[in-house]
Amino acid sequence: FASWSQGGPAVQSLVVPTSNTTYTIQYNTEYQLTTAVSPAGSGSLLGGNYYLAGSTAGITPLANPGYAFVNYAGDLSGATIPGSVVMNSPKSVNANFAGIPSLTIARTAATGLPASRIWTLTVTNSATVGAANAHIASLALTQTAGETCTSPPVVSSLPGSPNLGSLAAGGSAELPVT
Repeated sequence: FASWSQGGPAVQSLVVPTSNTTYTIQYNTEYQLTTAVSPAGSGSLLGGNYYLAGSTAGITPLANPGYAFVNYAGDLSGATIPGSVVMNSPKSVNANFAGIPSLTIARTAATGLPASRIWTLTVTNSATVGAANAHIASLALTQTAGETCTSPPVVSSLPGSPNLGSLAAGGSAELPVT
């Protein structure tokens, strides 16, 4: 609704006149912005609504835990947050999200004498998506119990950032540390 020809509020009572009278309602053109996310349950996309023709609609993707926003599809492209689209026709925007791998490291074995201890660390991907090119750039180990090591197993950088490869969802890889 924009206005009545005789003025007044959007909702009004009219007394029917005794002579021919024309009342004109003027409407603003509005377009609908529909939004969706992919995959389902990965997040939400704020901004779906009706907008005046020519106005700019703001669009904000919100990732659920374990997911990250990747990009827009449909009538908006790119990955700028927030996004915007000019509403000069009905529009549809989809937000694409991707799962985030969740890697944990646990000591699963310790062998050898204290002076030459070899630790086996297991890296596990507990997420629902795989981790490609998983590697460890640095690692620090601190002994908190047991027989004191004469050569503490503290590693500040691992040679060549060991590449664990691709870890499938629920997969794991072992890494020996001396």
